[in-house]
Amino acid sequence: GLPAEKFGKVRRVESDETATLFDPVAATSLEAACYQRVALSPGDYLPGPALIREEQTTIVVAAGYTACLGDQGSLVLERERK
Repeated sequence: GLPAEKFGKVRRVESDETATLFDPVAATSLEAACYQRVALSPGDYLPGPALIREEQTTIVVAAGYTACLGDQGSLVLERERK
């Protein structure tokens, strides 16, 4: 079988691009950082609110969550602990 994918927060990525995102839970609009999925490397992580854009889809990372890219290319969204 395939080896288990590894996830480790190595480098926090920043974005200069933002978009307005409606948060249905808070019933308000907010600014979300925008990232291109192809520009992310294994170990990169980013906090929500954010949008991760791909050719066929956009992944929404809600406020209070962090997205991290694994060594095999999967994205994991993790709820931040309070």
